[in-house]
Amino acid sequence: MRGIPAQLGATGKPGCGKPAGRPRRLALRASLAVTATAALALALAGPATAAEHHGHVTTLAVPSSPVGPIVSGYRASLCVADPGDSAVNDTPITLATCDGSPGQDWTVTSSGTLQVNGKCLDIYRDEKTNKAPVELWTCHSGVNQQWQATAAGTLVNPISGKCLDDPKLTTPGTQLDIYTCNGGANQQWKLPGAGPGQTWDLTTDYASHPQVNPAPDQYGNPGVWSWESGLPGQQSTYKMLTSDPDAYTHCDVSNIYTWNDNGTNPFVSYNAGATIPGFCGYAETWNSHTVFVSSGAASTGGDQDVDAIIAWNPPVSGEVTVSATIEGINTYEPGITWELYQGDTDLTGPITETGNRLSTIGPMSVTVTKGQPLYLEIGAGDTNGEFDDSALTFTIKS
Repeated sequence: MRGIPAQLGATGKPGCGKPAGRPRRLALRASLAVTATAALALALAGPATAAEHHGHVTTLAVPSSPVGPIVSGYRASLCVADPGDSAVNDTPITLATCDGSPGQDWTVTSSGTLQVNGKCLDIYRDEKTNKAPVELWTCHSGVNQQWQATAAGTLVNPISGKCLDDPKLTTPGTQLDIYTCNGGANQQWKLPGAGPGQTWDLTTDYASHPQVNPAPDQYGNPGVWSWESGLPGQQSTYKMLTSDPDAYTHCDVSNIYTWNDNGTNPFVSYNAGATIPGFCGYAETWNSHTVFVSSGAASTGGDQDVDAIIAWNPPVSGEVTVSATIEGINTYEPGITWELYQGDTDLTGPITETGNRLSTIGPMSVTVTKGQPLYLEIGAGDTNGEFDDSALTFTIKS
């Protein structure tokens, strides 16, 4: 594997030592290379909108400034990082385990830069040669701080024509560099933002991490999904459900991952195994690879029911499309009421279903802000505060 070059001296050659004060060539301006509007068409975590053709890159403009992690295309658990959230010039930009820290919270700007902690992803001393290291530096609009995304998922510096590169294939702590674009997975990056092709699917992400609450998404963002309970729209009452690996052992069923309120309803469950007719002796069928939910009586007693809550904590800001379906599975229970909240705002509902009909929310367009959750809340039906077990889907697409 290619190693990381030693510190570059004034000659730009390895082993000469970095001169005090780090002399830098004057950054080339856009008049010498690429205009700012063409500098970065970031294909946000999905099929890109740019393409490489015989040494040049064609791009489309980005309408907003998405914020979030830049994830390795080779291993989704690793992110581009300002280690230690330093915000200090000359800090090597490295790979690190994705953890949602500020040092991994990159802003994709319309000027063509990638910024973290108020500084830019920068090629050391404006070098254009292979293995030139990448670091953090004060933003100055130079082309050594410009990046273009391609259809191949790479990030190309337009003045050197070289790709942002992981020289040690996903070793945490590795300083990134630039290198001749070769299509390797170590030059592919999933970028932040609510861009085309990015999807958050409850069933898929639950299946990937059935024993974690809160759970990450498929892009390596931590704490995106959580399974909770609480009174409708009253966030002060929300609390995390707890894992209950023995919830259905008395029924002699397996491969069910359940989160509930310390052994009682409400619950959120995932059937990772085969379809189970007559589940636990009830008049209901639990289909394979399906999420099931049920509301329940308040743990403090009384007849006020608490909701089962699926929370999606956006790792990005921007416009997304939200869809959900729910279908009761027990004909002897009277139904459910459900609704979608954004923070304290009720976006839709309450929707009440008294039979085992398929009920839908959306598709609906929602503008989300990073860190402001959407809450899909499933409560009891209108009849005596009783409730139905239900099969649920919940999908967010950018």
